[in-house]
Amino acid sequence: MTPSWKLLLPALLKIQHSEAYNRKKQLQIHQKNMECTQAHFE
Repeated sequence: MTPSWKLLLPALLKIQHSEAYNRKKQLQIHQKNMECTQAHFE
């Protein structure tokens, strides 16, 4: 019988990884939007 935390760990790591990835993506999108806005107002 494997302890349940051993089964949970990969899932938790996966969740953390995808959250970090999503945050990175949103930041990139935000930066692009800011650049477009600045270019628009210049």
